[in-house]
Amino acid sequence: MVHQIAPVIDSKTGASLEYRHLIKTAEKEVWETVLANEFGCLVNGVGKRMPTGTNTMIFRPVSAVPTTAKVTYARLVSEIRPHKSETHRVRMTVGGNLLDYADDTSSPTVALTTSKILFNSIVSTQNAMFLGLDIKNFYLQTTLPNSQWMRFPINLIPTEIIKQYNLQDIQHNGWVYLEIVKGMYGLKESGKLAFDQLVEHLAPYGYAPCKYTTGLWKHKNNGITFVLCVEDFGIKYTDKATAHHLINALNVKYECTEDWTGSLYCGIKLEWDYERRHVDLSMPNYVKNALHKFRHSPPHRKQHAPHEWIKPIYGKKQQFTPLDLQEPQLSPSATREIQAIIGTCLYYARAVDMTILPSLNTLATTQSKPTATTKQKVDQLLDYLDTHPDAKLRYHASDMILHCDSDAAYLVETKARSRVGGFYYLSSQQNPKLNGAIYCECCLINVTMASAAESEVGALFYNTRNVLPMRVTLHELGHFQPPTPIKTDNTTALGVVTKTIKIRRTKAMDMRFHWIHDQINQKLILVYWDKGKNNYGDYFTKHHPPTHHKLMRPKFLICHATTFLQNKS
Repeated sequence: MVHQIAPVIDSKTGASLEYRHLIKTAEKEVWETVLANEFGCLVNGVGKRMPTGTNTMIFRPVSAVPTTAKVTYARLVSEIRPHKSETHRVRMTVGGNLLDYADDTSSPTVALTTSKILFNSIVSTQNAMFLGLDIKNFYLQTTLPNSQWMRFPINLIPTEIIKQYNLQDIQHNGWVYLEIVKGMYGLKESGKLAFDQLVEHLAPYGYAPCKYTTGLWKHKNNGITFVLCVEDFGIKYTDKATAHHLINALNVKYECTEDWTGSLYCGIKLEWDYERRHVDLSMPNYVKNALHKFRHSPPHRKQHAPHEWIKPIYGKKQQFTPLDLQEPQLSPSATREIQAIIGTCLYYARAVDMTILPSLNTLATTQSKPTATTKQKVDQLLDYLDTHPDAKLRYHASDMILHCDSDAAYLVETKARSRVGGFYYLSSQQNPKLNGAIYCECCLINVTMASAAESEVGALFYNTRNVLPMRVTLHELGHFQPPTPIKTDNTTALGVVTKTIKIRRTKAMDMRFHWIHDQINQKLILVYWDKGKNNYGDYFTKHHPPTHHKLMRPKFLICHATTFLQNKS
Protein backbone atom coordinates (compact mmCIF):
# COMPACT_ATOMS: atom_id res chain seq x y z
CA MET A 1 0.00 0.00 0.00
CA VAL A 2 1.41 3.38 -0.98
CA HIS A 3 -0.31 6.31 0.64
CA GLN A 4 -0.84 9.34 -1.50
CA ILE A 5 1.68 12.06 -0.69
CA ALA A 6 2.12 15.56 -1.95
CA PRO A 7 5.12 17.87 -1.83
CA VAL A 8 4.58 21.13 0.02
CA ILE A 9 3.76 23.75 -2.62
CA ASP A 10 3.86 27.51 -2.27
CA SER A 11 0.29 28.72 -2.80
CA LYS A 12 1.45 31.80 -4.74
CA THR A 13 4.38 30.65 -6.87
CA GLY A 14 3.59 26.93 -7.13
CA ALA A 15 7.20 26.09 -6.26
CA SER A 16 8.05 23.10 -4.06
CA LEU A 17 9.06 24.22 -0.58
CA GLU A 18 11.97 22.61 1.23
CA TYR A 19 12.43 22.33 4.97
CA ARG A 20 14.59 25.46 5.17
CA HIS A 21 11.70 27.41 3.66
CA LEU A 22 9.03 25.81 5.84
CA ILE A 23 10.68 26.77 9.14
CA LYS A 24 10.26 30.40 8.11
CA THR A 25 6.48 30.06 7.81
CA ALA A 26 3.68 30.20 10.40
CA GLU A 27 3.93 26.40 10.76
CA LYS A 28 7.55 26.54 11.92
CA GLU A 29 6.88 24.63 15.17
CA VAL A 30 5.00 21.87 13.34
CA TRP A 31 7.84 21.25 10.88
CA GLU A 32 10.53 21.41 13.58
CA THR A 33 8.61 18.81 15.58
CA VAL A 34 8.27 16.41 12.64
CA LEU A 35 11.99 16.75 11.85
CA ALA A 36 12.76 16.04 15.51
CA ASN A 37 10.59 12.92 15.18
CA GLU A 38 12.57 11.88 12.10
CA PHE A 39 15.84 12.29 13.98
CA GLY A 40 14.35 10.40 16.93
CA CYS A 41 13.35 7.52 14.67
CA LEU A 42 16.77 7.36 13.00
CA VAL A 43 18.83 7.67 16.19
CA ASN A 44 17.63 6.68 19.66
CA GLY A 45 14.34 8.47 20.27
CA VAL A 46 13.30 12.01 21.18
CA GLY A 47 11.97 13.06 24.57
CA LYS A 48 9.13 11.18 26.20
CA ARG A 49 7.01 10.93 23.05
CA MET A 50 9.52 8.56 21.40
CA PRO A 51 11.58 6.73 24.05
CA THR A 52 13.55 4.66 21.54
CA GLY A 53 14.54 4.75 17.89
CA THR A 54 15.96 2.42 15.29
CA ASN A 55 19.62 3.29 15.98
CA THR A 56 20.17 3.64 12.27
CA MET A 57 22.55 6.55 12.82
CA ILE A 58 24.86 7.57 15.66
CA PHE A 59 26.04 11.13 16.38
CA ARG A 60 29.85 11.16 16.34
CA PRO A 61 32.57 13.81 16.87
CA VAL A 62 34.55 14.67 13.77
CA SER A 63 37.58 12.93 15.27
CA ALA A 64 35.74 9.59 14.96
CA VAL A 65 35.42 9.86 11.18
CA PRO A 66 38.04 7.62 9.49
CA THR A 67 40.50 9.57 7.37
CA THR A 68 39.71 7.31 4.38
CA ALA A 69 35.92 7.69 4.70
CA LYS A 70 33.86 9.69 2.26
CA VAL A 71 31.38 12.00 4.00
CA THR A 72 28.14 12.77 2.17
CA TYR A 73 25.25 15.17 2.67
CA ALA A 74 21.66 14.71 3.85
CA ARG A 75 18.56 15.79 1.94
CA LEU A 76 15.26 16.55 3.64
CA VAL A 77 12.07 15.71 1.76
CA SER A 78 9.02 17.49 3.17
CA GLU A 79 5.58 16.19 2.30
CA ILE A 80 1.96 16.24 3.35
CA ARG A 81 0.17 12.87 3.62
CA PRO A 82 -3.58 13.44 4.02
CA HIS A 83 -4.29 9.73 4.60
CA LYS A 84 -1.93 9.41 7.59
CA SER A 85 -2.59 10.28 11.23
CA GLU A 86 0.63 12.34 11.13
CA THR A 87 -0.16 14.48 8.10
CA HIS A 88 3.14 16.38 7.97
CA ARG A 89 6.34 14.44 7.39
CA VAL A 90 10.02 15.22 6.87
CA ARG A 91 12.02 12.30 5.56
CA MET A 92 15.81 12.32 5.66
CA THR A 93 17.61 10.73 2.73
CA VAL A 94 21.30 10.17 2.13
CA GLY A 95 23.30 11.59 -0.77
CA GLY A 96 24.35 8.16 -1.97
CA ASN A 97 25.88 9.54 -5.16
CA LEU A 98 28.99 10.56 -3.19
CA LEU A 99 29.46 7.16 -1.53
CA ASP A 100 31.02 3.94 -2.80
CA TYR A 101 29.67 0.40 -2.59
CA ALA A 102 31.45 -2.43 -4.39
CA ASP A 103 28.79 -5.16 -4.44
CA ASP A 104 25.53 -5.50 -6.40
CA THR A 105 23.03 -2.72 -5.69
CA SER A 106 20.19 -3.70 -8.03
CA SER A 107 16.94 -4.20 -6.13
CA PRO A 108 14.11 -6.05 -7.96
CA THR A 109 10.89 -4.04 -7.98
CA VAL A 110 7.63 -4.57 -9.80
CA ALA A 111 6.83 -2.98 -13.16
CA LEU A 112 3.60 -1.03 -13.54
CA THR A 113 2.45 -3.43 -16.27
CA THR A 114 2.81 -6.40 -13.90
CA SER A 115 0.66 -4.61 -11.30
CA LYS A 116 -2.01 -3.93 -13.92
CA ILE A 117 -2.02 -7.59 -14.98
CA LEU A 118 -2.54 -8.52 -11.32
CA PHE A 119 -5.48 -6.07 -11.05
CA ASN A 120 -7.03 -7.74 -14.12
CA SER A 121 -6.43 -11.15 -12.56
CA ILE A 122 -8.23 -10.14 -9.35
CA VAL A 123 -11.42 -8.99 -11.07
CA SER A 124 -11.29 -12.05 -13.34
CA THR A 125 -10.89 -14.61 -10.53
CA GLN A 126 -13.92 -15.72 -8.54
CA ASN A 127 -13.88 -14.50 -4.91
CA ALA A 128 -10.49 -12.79 -5.37
CA MET A 129 -9.88 -9.49 -3.57
CA PHE A 130 -7.04 -6.97 -3.14
CA LEU A 131 -5.18 -6.11 0.05
CA GLY A 132 -2.67 -3.30 0.46
CA LEU A 133 0.17 -3.73 2.93
CA ASP A 134 3.33 -1.81 3.71
CA ILE A 135 6.30 -2.41 6.00
CA LYS A 136 7.21 0.41 8.34
CA ASN A 137 10.89 1.43 8.35
CA PHE A 138 11.76 -1.32 5.87
CA TYR A 139 15.25 -0.06 5.03
CA LEU A 140 16.06 0.91 8.62
CA GLN A 141 16.07 -2.72 9.76
CA THR A 142 19.00 -3.74 7.57
CA THR A 143 22.51 -3.76 9.03
CA LEU A 144 25.16 -2.44 6.66
CA PRO A 145 28.30 -4.51 6.09
CA ASN A 146 30.34 -1.29 6.42
CA SER A 147 29.39 2.03 8.00
CA GLN A 148 28.78 5.12 5.86
CA TRP A 149 29.25 8.72 7.00
CA MET A 150 27.14 11.84 6.64
CA ARG A 151 27.16 15.39 8.00
CA PHE A 152 24.27 17.71 8.81
CA PRO A 153 24.17 21.51 9.43
CA ILE A 154 23.49 22.12 13.11
CA ASN A 155 21.43 25.24 12.41
CA LEU A 156 18.70 23.05 10.85
CA ILE A 157 18.59 20.54 13.71
CA PRO A 158 15.66 21.12 16.13
CA THR A 159 16.63 22.49 19.53
CA GLU A 160 15.28 19.49 21.46
CA ILE A 161 17.55 17.13 19.49
CA ILE A 162 20.56 19.39 20.05
CA LYS A 163 19.94 19.42 23.81
CA GLN A 164 19.11 15.72 24.19
CA TYR A 165 22.25 14.56 22.35
CA ASN A 166 24.57 17.42 23.45
CA LEU A 167 25.36 18.26 19.87
CA GLN A 168 26.95 21.62 20.66
CA ASP A 169 29.80 19.70 22.28
CA ILE A 170 30.59 17.64 19.17
CA GLN A 171 29.72 20.02 16.33
CA HIS A 172 32.59 21.12 14.10
CA ASN A 173 32.46 24.33 12.06
CA GLY A 174 28.67 24.26 12.11
CA TRP A 175 28.38 20.59 11.11
CA VAL A 176 27.34 17.51 13.06
CA TYR A 177 28.71 14.15 11.86
CA LEU A 178 26.73 10.91 11.84
CA GLU A 179 27.77 7.31 11.38
CA ILE A 180 25.19 5.32 9.38
CA VAL A 181 25.11 1.68 10.48
CA LYS A 182 21.79 0.57 8.95
CA GLY A 183 20.04 0.99 5.63
CA MET A 184 18.57 4.38 4.71
CA TYR A 185 16.81 5.83 1.70
CA GLY A 186 19.41 7.15 -0.71
CA LEU A 187 22.11 4.59 0.04
CA LYS A 188 22.86 2.50 -3.03
CA GLU A 189 23.01 -0.75 -1.08
CA SER A 190 19.87 -0.31 1.05
CA GLY A 191 17.33 -1.66 -1.42
CA LYS A 192 19.25 -4.80 -2.30
CA LEU A 193 20.13 -5.64 1.31
CA ALA A 194 16.54 -5.11 2.48
CA PHE A 195 15.19 -7.22 -0.39
CA ASP A 196 17.59 -10.09 0.30
CA GLN A 197 16.61 -9.95 3.97
CA LEU A 198 12.90 -10.15 3.06
CA VAL A 199 13.48 -13.13 0.74
CA GLU A 200 15.35 -14.96 3.49
CA HIS A 201 12.66 -14.18 6.06
CA LEU A 202 9.66 -15.27 3.96
CA ALA A 203 11.23 -18.43 2.49
CA PRO A 204 10.39 -20.68 5.49
CA TYR A 205 6.75 -19.60 5.21
CA GLY A 206 6.52 -20.71 1.57
CA TYR A 207 6.75 -17.32 -0.17
CA ALA A 208 9.29 -16.63 -2.92
CA PRO A 209 9.74 -14.30 -5.90
CA CYS A 210 8.63 -15.75 -9.21
CA LYS A 211 11.45 -17.03 -11.37
CA TYR A 212 10.96 -14.78 -14.39
CA THR A 213 8.69 -11.82 -13.52
CA THR A 214 10.47 -9.20 -11.46
CA GLY A 215 8.48 -8.02 -8.44
CA LEU A 216 5.90 -10.83 -8.58
CA TRP A 217 5.74 -13.23 -5.60
CA LYS A 218 3.76 -16.42 -4.96
CA HIS A 219 3.17 -18.89 -2.18
CA LYS A 220 3.98 -22.45 -3.17
CA ASN A 221 0.49 -23.80 -2.45
CA ASN A 222 -1.96 -21.47 -0.64
CA GLY A 223 -2.85 -19.30 -3.66
CA ILE A 224 -1.50 -15.98 -2.36
CA THR A 225 0.07 -13.82 -5.06
CA PHE A 226 1.44 -10.34 -4.58
CA VAL A 227 3.43 -7.62 -6.29
CA LEU A 228 6.15 -5.81 -4.37
CA CYS A 229 7.32 -2.24 -4.95
CA VAL A 230 10.10 -1.60 -2.39
CA GLU A 231 8.18 -2.16 0.89
CA ASP A 232 4.65 -1.91 -0.55
CA PHE A 233 2.63 -5.08 -1.15
CA GLY A 234 -0.33 -5.45 -3.50
CA ILE A 235 -1.86 -8.80 -2.54
CA LYS A 236 -4.35 -11.02 -4.36
CA TYR A 237 -6.21 -13.34 -2.01
CA THR A 238 -9.41 -15.41 -2.11
CA ASP A 239 -9.95 -15.88 1.64
CA LYS A 240 -8.79 -13.89 4.65
CA ALA A 241 -7.16 -16.87 6.34
CA THR A 242 -4.45 -17.08 3.67
CA ALA A 243 -4.02 -13.29 3.71
CA HIS A 244 -3.49 -13.43 7.48
CA HIS A 245 -0.87 -16.15 6.94
CA LEU A 246 1.24 -13.65 4.99
CA ILE A 247 0.56 -10.83 7.47
CA ASN A 248 1.52 -13.01 10.45
CA ALA A 249 4.70 -14.12 8.67
CA LEU A 250 5.71 -10.50 8.09
CA ASN A 251 4.79 -9.40 11.61
CA VAL A 252 7.33 -11.82 13.07
CA LYS A 253 10.08 -9.43 11.89
CA TYR A 254 8.42 -6.26 10.61
CA GLU A 255 5.76 -3.77 11.65
CA CYS A 256 3.09 -3.64 8.94
CA THR A 257 0.16 -1.38 8.07
CA GLU A 258 -2.88 -3.03 6.47
CA ASP A 259 -5.43 -1.59 4.05
CA TRP A 260 -8.19 -4.12 3.48
CA THR A 261 -10.03 -1.73 1.16
CA GLY A 262 -7.08 -1.93 -1.26
CA SER A 263 -7.83 1.64 -2.29
CA LEU A 264 -4.32 2.85 -3.13
CA TYR A 265 -1.18 1.38 -4.69
CA CYS A 266 1.85 3.18 -6.10
CA GLY A 267 0.00 6.49 -6.00
CA ILE A 268 -2.91 5.03 -8.02
CA LYS A 269 -6.39 5.10 -6.53
CA LEU A 270 -8.22 1.78 -6.93
CA GLU A 271 -12.01 1.60 -6.81
CA TRP A 272 -13.03 -2.06 -6.59
CA ASP A 273 -16.50 -3.31 -7.50
CA TYR A 274 -16.31 -7.01 -6.62
CA GLU A 275 -19.99 -7.65 -7.41
CA ARG A 276 -19.79 -6.37 -10.98
CA ARG A 277 -16.15 -7.50 -11.23
CA HIS A 278 -14.37 -4.37 -12.37
CA VAL A 279 -11.82 -1.93 -10.96
CA ASP A 280 -11.22 1.72 -11.80
CA LEU A 281 -7.74 3.27 -11.71
CA SER A 282 -7.30 7.02 -11.27
CA MET A 283 -4.95 9.62 -9.80
CA PRO A 284 -7.19 12.36 -8.33
CA ASN A 285 -5.64 15.82 -8.11
CA TYR A 286 -2.40 14.63 -9.75
CA VAL A 287 -2.94 16.90 -12.75
CA LYS A 288 -4.29 19.74 -10.61
CA ASN A 289 -1.22 19.68 -8.38
CA ALA A 290 1.14 19.43 -11.36
CA LEU A 291 -0.47 22.41 -13.10
CA HIS A 292 -0.19 24.43 -9.90
CA LYS A 293 3.43 23.37 -9.40
CA PHE A 294 4.39 24.46 -12.92
CA ARG A 295 2.30 27.67 -12.65
CA HIS A 296 0.20 26.87 -15.71
CA SER A 297 -2.86 29.05 -16.25
CA PRO A 298 -6.11 27.52 -17.58
CA PRO A 299 -6.58 27.89 -21.34
CA HIS A 300 -9.06 30.45 -22.66
CA ARG A 301 -10.65 27.72 -24.80
CA LYS A 302 -10.89 24.04 -24.03
CA GLN A 303 -8.10 22.01 -25.61
CA HIS A 304 -9.07 18.55 -26.89
CA ALA A 305 -5.79 17.64 -28.61
CA PRO A 306 -2.60 17.05 -26.58
CA HIS A 307 -0.43 17.95 -29.55
CA GLU A 308 -0.48 20.07 -32.69
CA TRP A 309 -2.25 18.60 -35.70
CA ILE A 310 -0.94 19.47 -39.13
CA LYS A 311 -3.78 19.42 -41.59
CA PRO A 312 -2.96 17.25 -44.63
CA ILE A 313 -2.75 18.85 -48.05
CA TYR A 314 -5.59 17.08 -49.82
CA GLY A 315 -4.91 16.00 -53.40
CA LYS A 316 -1.17 15.55 -52.82
CA LYS A 317 0.18 12.04 -52.83
CA GLN A 318 3.10 12.87 -50.52
CA GLN A 319 2.66 14.57 -47.15
CA PHE A 320 5.85 16.03 -45.71
CA THR A 321 6.85 16.33 -42.08
CA PRO A 322 7.51 19.85 -40.76
CA LEU A 323 10.96 21.32 -41.31
CA ASP A 324 13.37 21.02 -38.41
CA LEU A 325 13.83 24.73 -37.69
CA GLN A 326 17.13 25.90 -36.21
CA GLU A 327 15.85 27.90 -33.24
CA PRO A 328 17.82 29.17 -30.24
CA GLN A 329 17.90 26.78 -27.29
CA LEU A 330 16.07 27.77 -24.12
CA SER A 331 17.94 28.69 -20.95
CA PRO A 332 19.15 25.92 -18.61
CA SER A 333 16.42 26.69 -16.06
CA ALA A 334 13.69 26.57 -18.73
CA THR A 335 15.20 23.32 -20.04
CA ARG A 336 15.07 21.73 -16.58
CA GLU A 337 11.45 22.81 -16.14
CA ILE A 338 10.41 21.28 -19.47
CA GLN A 339 12.17 18.04 -18.53
CA ALA A 340 10.40 18.08 -15.14
CA ILE A 341 7.03 18.54 -16.85
CA ILE A 342 7.69 15.65 -19.24
CA GLY A 343 8.78 13.40 -16.37
CA THR A 344 5.73 14.32 -14.28
CA CYS A 345 3.35 13.67 -17.16
CA LEU A 346 5.02 10.40 -18.18
CA TYR A 347 4.13 8.53 -14.99
CA TYR A 348 0.55 9.77 -15.26
CA ALA A 349 0.44 8.60 -18.88
CA ARG A 350 1.84 5.16 -18.07
CA ALA A 351 -0.42 4.76 -15.05
CA VAL A 352 -3.75 6.07 -16.30
CA ASP A 353 -4.03 8.48 -19.24
CA MET A 354 -2.35 6.90 -22.26
CA THR A 355 -3.82 9.53 -24.64
CA ILE A 356 -0.87 11.86 -23.98
CA LEU A 357 1.82 9.32 -24.91
CA PRO A 358 2.25 10.45 -28.57
CA SER A 359 2.72 14.03 -27.41
CA LEU A 360 5.28 13.00 -24.81
CA ASN A 361 7.08 10.86 -27.38
CA THR A 362 7.53 13.87 -29.65
CA LEU A 363 8.58 16.15 -26.79
CA ALA A 364 11.12 13.61 -25.56
CA THR A 365 13.07 13.95 -28.82
CA THR A 366 13.72 17.65 -28.17
CA GLN A 367 13.83 17.86 -24.37
CA SER A 368 17.64 17.90 -24.21
CA LYS A 369 17.76 21.01 -26.42
CA PRO A 370 14.30 22.59 -26.19
CA THR A 371 13.33 25.69 -28.11
CA ALA A 372 10.40 28.11 -28.13
CA THR A 373 8.50 25.61 -30.31
CA THR A 374 9.05 22.92 -27.67
CA LYS A 375 7.65 25.29 -25.06
CA GLN A 376 4.53 25.84 -27.20
CA LYS A 377 4.02 22.08 -27.49
CA VAL A 378 4.40 21.65 -23.73
CA ASP A 379 1.85 24.41 -23.13
CA GLN A 380 -0.64 22.68 -25.44
CA LEU A 381 -0.15 19.41 -23.57
CA LEU A 382 -0.81 21.15 -20.25
CA ASP A 383 -3.88 22.85 -21.73
CA TYR A 384 -5.18 19.42 -22.73
CA LEU A 385 -4.58 18.06 -19.22
CA ASP A 386 -6.34 21.09 -17.75
CA THR A 387 -9.33 20.34 -19.98
CA HIS A 388 -9.28 16.61 -19.12
CA PRO A 389 -7.76 16.54 -15.61
CA ASP A 390 -9.02 13.32 -14.04
CA ALA A 391 -8.66 10.28 -16.29
CA LYS A 392 -10.05 6.97 -15.12
CA LEU A 393 -9.04 3.57 -16.50
CA ARG A 394 -11.33 0.54 -16.02
CA TYR A 395 -10.55 -3.17 -16.10
CA HIS A 396 -13.42 -5.63 -16.55
CA ALA A 397 -13.40 -9.33 -15.74
CA SER A 398 -12.20 -11.36 -18.71
CA ASP A 399 -10.72 -14.71 -19.72
CA MET A 400 -7.27 -13.10 -19.27
CA ILE A 401 -6.20 -13.74 -22.86
CA LEU A 402 -3.61 -11.22 -24.02
CA HIS A 403 -4.32 -9.23 -27.21
CA CYS A 404 -2.24 -6.62 -29.02
CA ASP A 405 -3.11 -4.11 -31.74
CA SER A 406 0.04 -3.16 -33.68
CA ASP A 407 0.51 -0.20 -36.01
CA ALA A 408 3.20 2.07 -37.42
CA ALA A 409 3.38 5.49 -39.05
CA TYR A 410 6.03 5.90 -41.75
CA LEU A 411 8.37 8.92 -41.60
CA VAL A 412 6.07 10.99 -39.39
CA GLU A 413 8.87 12.57 -37.37
CA THR A 414 11.80 14.71 -38.35
CA LYS A 415 15.09 13.07 -39.41
CA ALA A 416 13.19 10.35 -41.33
CA ARG A 417 11.88 8.61 -38.24
CA SER A 418 8.86 6.31 -38.01
CA ARG A 419 6.72 5.67 -34.94
CA VAL A 420 5.44 2.40 -33.46
CA GLY A 421 2.10 2.10 -31.70
CA GLY A 422 0.74 -0.81 -29.67
CA PHE A 423 -2.37 -1.32 -27.54
CA TYR A 424 -2.30 -4.29 -25.13
CA TYR A 425 -5.34 -5.56 -23.26
CA LEU A 426 -6.79 -8.72 -21.72
CA SER A 427 -10.02 -10.22 -23.04
CA SER A 428 -11.50 -13.48 -24.36
CA GLN A 429 -10.04 -15.67 -27.09
CA GLN A 430 -13.08 -15.58 -29.35
CA ASN A 431 -14.82 -12.28 -30.18
CA PRO A 432 -12.69 -10.23 -27.74
CA LYS A 433 -14.26 -7.17 -26.16
CA LEU A 434 -12.18 -4.07 -25.59
CA ASN A 435 -10.76 -3.77 -22.08
CA GLY A 436 -8.59 -1.19 -20.35
CA ALA A 437 -5.00 -1.10 -21.58
CA ILE A 438 -2.36 -2.81 -19.45
CA TYR A 439 0.33 -1.19 -21.59
CA CYS A 440 0.58 1.10 -24.61
CA GLU A 441 3.65 1.24 -26.83
CA CYS A 442 4.58 4.57 -28.34
CA CYS A 443 8.17 4.91 -29.52
CA LEU A 444 10.32 5.74 -32.50
CA ILE A 445 12.01 3.01 -34.54
CA ASN A 446 15.75 3.42 -34.05
CA VAL A 447 16.62 2.72 -37.69
CA THR A 448 15.43 4.45 -40.85
CA MET A 449 12.65 2.53 -42.60
CA ALA A 450 12.71 2.07 -46.38
CA SER A 451 8.92 1.72 -46.81
CA ALA A 452 5.60 1.83 -44.97
CA ALA A 453 5.47 -1.98 -45.08
CA GLU A 454 8.88 -2.21 -43.41
CA SER A 455 7.64 0.19 -40.71
CA GLU A 456 4.66 -2.08 -40.09
CA VAL A 457 6.91 -5.14 -39.82
CA GLY A 458 9.11 -3.14 -37.46
CA ALA A 459 6.05 -2.38 -35.33
CA LEU A 460 5.23 -6.09 -35.19
CA PHE A 461 8.79 -6.74 -34.04
CA TYR A 462 8.59 -4.15 -31.24
CA ASN A 463 5.17 -5.31 -30.08
CA THR A 464 6.02 -9.01 -30.23
CA ARG A 465 9.07 -8.28 -28.12
CA ASN A 466 6.79 -6.67 -25.52
CA VAL A 467 4.24 -9.49 -25.65
CA LEU A 468 6.63 -12.27 -24.63
CA PRO A 469 7.36 -11.13 -21.03
CA MET A 470 3.65 -10.39 -20.53
CA ARG A 471 2.85 -13.96 -21.55
CA VAL A 472 5.36 -15.22 -18.99
CA THR A 473 3.77 -13.10 -16.26
CA LEU A 474 0.33 -14.40 -17.14
CA HIS A 475 1.61 -17.99 -17.05
CA GLU A 476 3.19 -17.41 -13.63
CA LEU A 477 -0.16 -16.06 -12.42
CA GLY A 478 -1.87 -19.23 -13.64
CA HIS A 479 -3.47 -17.76 -16.78
CA PHE A 480 -2.12 -19.97 -19.55
CA GLN A 481 -2.06 -18.40 -23.00
CA PRO A 482 -2.84 -19.60 -26.52
CA PRO A 483 -0.80 -17.97 -29.32
CA THR A 484 -1.20 -14.23 -28.64
CA PRO A 485 -3.29 -12.54 -31.37
CA ILE A 486 -1.50 -9.49 -32.77
CA LYS A 487 -3.53 -7.33 -35.11
CA THR A 488 -2.07 -5.45 -38.06
CA ASP A 489 -3.84 -3.37 -40.70
CA ASN A 490 -1.13 -3.78 -43.35
CA THR A 491 -1.54 -6.75 -45.69
CA THR A 492 2.06 -6.58 -46.96
CA ALA A 493 3.46 -6.74 -43.42
CA LEU A 494 1.15 -9.68 -42.69
CA GLY A 495 2.37 -11.47 -45.82
CA VAL A 496 6.03 -10.89 -44.93
CA VAL A 497 5.80 -12.27 -41.38
CA THR A 498 3.57 -15.21 -42.33
CA LYS A 499 5.70 -15.96 -45.45
CA THR A 500 2.76 -15.74 -47.83
CA ILE A 501 4.70 -13.01 -49.67
CA LYS A 502 8.16 -13.88 -50.99
CA ILE A 503 10.76 -11.28 -50.12
CA ARG A 504 12.77 -10.36 -53.21
CA ARG A 505 13.28 -6.65 -53.48
CA THR A 506 12.99 -6.04 -49.74
CA LYS A 507 16.38 -7.53 -48.94
CA ALA A 508 17.31 -4.33 -47.08
CA MET A 509 14.64 -5.00 -44.47
CA ASP A 510 16.22 -5.12 -41.04
CA MET A 511 17.22 -8.71 -40.21
CA ARG A 512 15.87 -8.40 -36.65
CA PHE A 513 12.34 -8.17 -38.00
CA HIS A 514 12.53 -11.74 -39.32
CA TRP A 515 12.69 -12.93 -35.70
CA ILE A 516 8.88 -12.73 -35.79
CA HIS A 517 8.88 -15.86 -37.99
CA ASP A 518 10.38 -17.85 -35.11
CA GLN A 519 7.70 -16.68 -32.68
CA ILE A 520 4.95 -17.65 -35.13
CA ASN A 521 6.56 -21.06 -35.72
CA GLN A 522 6.71 -21.66 -31.95
CA LYS A 523 2.99 -20.73 -31.76
CA LEU A 524 3.67 -17.92 -29.31
CA ILE A 525 1.96 -15.29 -31.45
CA LEU A 526 -0.69 -15.23 -34.15
CA VAL A 527 -0.51 -12.26 -36.53
CA TYR A 528 -3.75 -11.42 -38.34
CA TRP A 529 -5.21 -8.56 -40.38
CA ASP A 530 -8.13 -6.26 -39.61
CA LYS A 531 -9.32 -2.90 -40.87
CA GLY A 532 -7.40 0.15 -39.78
CA LYS A 533 -10.46 1.66 -38.08
CA ASN A 534 -10.51 -1.36 -35.75
CA ASN A 535 -6.81 -1.06 -34.86
CA TYR A 536 -6.37 0.83 -31.59
CA GLY A 537 -2.60 0.92 -32.03
CA ASP A 538 -3.13 3.57 -34.72
CA TYR A 539 -3.96 6.20 -32.09
CA PHE A 540 -0.39 6.12 -30.72
CA THR A 541 1.42 6.52 -34.05
CA LYS A 542 0.18 9.87 -35.34
CA HIS A 543 -0.89 13.34 -34.30
CA HIS A 544 -4.63 13.34 -34.80
CA PRO A 545 -7.13 16.22 -35.01
CA PRO A 546 -9.22 17.18 -31.93
CA THR A 547 -12.29 15.43 -33.34
CA HIS A 548 -10.44 12.11 -33.31
CA HIS A 549 -9.33 12.58 -29.71
CA LYS A 550 -12.94 13.28 -28.70
CA LEU A 551 -13.94 10.05 -30.45
CA MET A 552 -11.21 7.83 -28.98
CA ARG A 553 -10.87 9.09 -25.41
CA PRO A 554 -14.18 7.52 -24.22
CA LYS A 555 -13.06 4.20 -25.74
CA PHE A 556 -9.82 4.14 -23.76
CA LEU A 557 -10.97 5.80 -20.54
CA ILE A 558 -14.07 6.16 -18.38
CA CYS A 559 -15.66 9.53 -19.14
CA HIS A 560 -18.61 10.63 -17.03
CA ALA A 561 -21.45 11.78 -19.25
CA THR A 562 -21.73 15.26 -17.74
CA THR A 563 -18.00 15.95 -17.95
CA PHE A 564 -17.78 14.65 -21.50
CA LEU A 565 -20.72 16.78 -22.68
CA GLN A 566 -19.12 19.87 -21.11
CA ASN A 567 -15.81 19.14 -22.79
CA LYS A 568 -17.41 18.62 -26.21
CA SER A 569 -18.00 22.35 -26.38
